[in-house]
Amino acid sequence: MSPSLAYLVLVILAIPMVLAVGPGRVPRVFESDWRALRLRGFWLASAGILLAQLILGLVDGVLPLHFSTELSQTGIGVLYSANAVVLAGAAAVAARFAPRAALGIALVLVVLGVAGAGITTGVPAWVVVLALTATGMGLANTGSVGLLLEGVQTERIVTAMVVWSQIGMVGYLIGPLVGGPVGQSAGYGALGLVALAAALPVAWIMFAPRRRG
Repeated sequence: MSPSLAYLVLVILAIPMVLAVGPGRVPRVFESDWRALRLRGFWLASAGILLAQLILGLVDGVLPLHFSTELSQTGIGVLYSANAVVLAGAAAVAARFAPRAALGIALVLVVLGVAGAGITTGVPAWVVVLALTATGMGLANTGSVGLLLEGVQTERIVTAMVVWSQIGMVGYLIGPLVGGPVGQSAGYGALGLVALAAALPVAWIMFAPRRRG
């Protein structure tokens, strides 16, 4: 079965589940509110999703070139499939944490994971560091969603959600765009510096003192 056909089957199977949910008991009116973009919670959530997607761009678009020195295309596919399972599991488990805590842990894991993936050689080491990276990405994704929902009123979230998702897409593009030249010129170990550069703004927004008034 081709990937496209498999995806179509999954979409068809999901349709009855969506229909089974039905309308909400209490109808809500959702509206755009550009003022929501000024909220600190929105910017922390946006920095978190930018980080998560930038790391994903590094993992998808740059690190396979490093892994190909010791793995075949099939081996890389298996490694990444296992990585996806870890990411999904971490994202689910992260729902049990406070969003800020999940994002804070993610900062450490993704920097260590990406740096380790670039520095190390050998499949066993790559399995470990990619698991760290995937766990961090899962925590960052769920944490950023939680921060967005905490920071912006549900009825006002339309504009904030759209901009937040677009920022995530930009992060995915920035990952290979920046990581590719860095890895080529300074070595794959330098990818850890790219991850650190993306993590620092998140830490600054998270821990910077709040302004009064």
